[in-house]
Amino acid sequence: MPPLRRLLLGLIAVAALACSAPERPPNLLLILADDLGWNDVGWHGGPIRTPRLDALAEGGVRFERFYSQPLCSATRASLLTGRYPMRQGLQMGVIRPWASYGLPLGERTLAEELRERGYRTAILGKWHLGFANDALLPTRRGFDHHYGHYTGAIGYETHRFLGGLDWHRDERSVLEVGYTTSLIADGAIRWLAEGDRERPFFLFVSFNAPHTPLQAPAGSEEEYAHIADERRRTYAAMVTALDAATGRILDFIEEDGLLDDTLVVFASDNGGEPSAGADNSPLRGGKSRSYEGGVRVPAFIYWRGRLPAGGAITVPVQVADLFPTLVTLAGRPPDPMLELDGRDLWPLLTGEADHLHETLLLELTRGRAALREGAGPYKLVVKRLDGEAERLELYDLDADPYETRDLARERGEVAARLRARLRAYQEQAADARWTSDERPPGGFRIPGVWSPRGLRAANPP
Repeated sequence: MPPLRRLLLGLIAVAALACSAPERPPNLLLILADDLGWNDVGWHGGPIRTPRLDALAEGGVRFERFYSQPLCSATRASLLTGRYPMRQGLQMGVIRPWASYGLPLGERTLAEELRERGYRTAILGKWHLGFANDALLPTRRGFDHHYGHYTGAIGYETHRFLGGLDWHRDERSVLEVGYTTSLIADGAIRWLAEGDRERPFFLFVSFNAPHTPLQAPAGSEEEYAHIADERRRTYAAMVTALDAATGRILDFIEEDGLLDDTLVVFASDNGGEPSAGADNSPLRGGKSRSYEGGVRVPAFIYWRGRLPAGGAITVPVQVADLFPTLVTLAGRPPDPMLELDGRDLWPLLTGEADHLHETLLLELTRGRAALREGAGPYKLVVKRLDGEAERLELYDLDADPYETRDLARERGEVAARLRARLRAYQEQAADARWTSDERPPGGFRIPGVWSPRGLRAANPP
C-alpha cells in the first residue's frame, strides 16, 4: 500500500474507532445532486460557490474515486438496491414517463431495509424509477413519505413536464408556488420537525438540480454576471442554490440538536452534461458516457465527532456500496440472499481494508460497457460490444487519470483479462427494458398529472 494512502487510512481508523458501537443507530441523511460536474464544487477547486458542501466535505471524508452509473435511473436503482442495474433490466437509458416498467417489485430497497430496522423514512425530490402503476411509487417501496416528482425533469417553477403537472405529496398531486430546490429543502425541514424523535430517520434528499431545464432562482445569476456563457452562468446559480438548500437542512438538524447523531452522505447521480453548462475537467467526457467525467462523481461522507475532518479515500468505491454501508450501520448487515454488488464501506473508513472490490462495473448496455479494477489501476472501455468491430480501450488511471493514452494493444493480456471479467457480468445480466422512446409513442396522450391515475385517465386500456 502506498505510504500516503496508509497514512490517510490510519488517521481515519484512529478517529473512527469511537464509531464502532454507537448507543443507537445514527440518523441517515443522503443527498443526491443531479448531473453535477466534477469541477463544479469548491473542494475540487471549481469556480462555483458551494461553501456549505465544501465545509461538509472538508469536515468529513472525501471519496476521490466514487463511481456512479452514467445515467440517472441506473444510478438510483443501484443506490436503492445495492445491485448493478443490469440485474434489473435498467442498464440502458432512463425510465421515460410513458414507460410501462420501473424498479422491479422483487427488488428489496434501502428504505425497506431501514424501515424494518426501526427508521422512519422519506424521499424528498426526484424519484425517476417508474410510476406506471401504484406499486412502483416510492411510498410503496419503503418510504413513509414522498414530496417531489416522479419524472426525470420538470420546470423548476411550473413543476410540469410537457405540460403535465408532476409535483406530489404522498401520492396526491399538489399545486404550489416556488422553486423546486427550495421547496425540497422546505419539505425536508417540515418532515424532520414533525417526526418522532424517538426513532432514527432516513432522509433521502434527491435534488433535481442542476439537471436541465436550466432555470435559476430569480436574481441569483447576478453573482455570476462575469460568466459570459449564459448556460454556464445559469447552471452555476443553480448549483449555488442547491448548496444553500443543503445548508438550510443541516442548520435545522444542528439547531434541533441532532447533528452529532446524523451521518451525511453526498454524491451526484452521474457526471455533468457539458452542453448544459457543467464542467467535469480535468476528467474526460460527461453524462451518459463511461469515461471518468461521466461516472466519477463528487462525493463525501460526514459524521461530526465520529469521522475525521480532512480524510480522503482514494481507492475506487461505487454508489451500490451505500446500501450495505447504511443498512449495517442501522443495526445489522443485509441478508446475504439479496446478492448485493455493493460492499460495506466501513472497513475502508476504519482502515481494516485497503480495497473493497475486485472490479467495479461502470456500464453495460447493448452496445457499450466499462469496468475498472478495484485494487489495480486499469480500466476497460468497450465500444460496439459483441459486434464484429468490437473495440477495446484500456487505460492506466494511476499514470493517466484523464484517459488520454489507450493501452489496449500494448497491454493486451490485461485487456483480455478484464474483457473476460466483463463477459461474466454479461452472462448475469437481465434483458434491458429500455427502448429508444425519447419522445412519447404514437397515440400517447400527455396526462394532466403525471401519476398512475393520470396515466390511466389520459390513456385508458
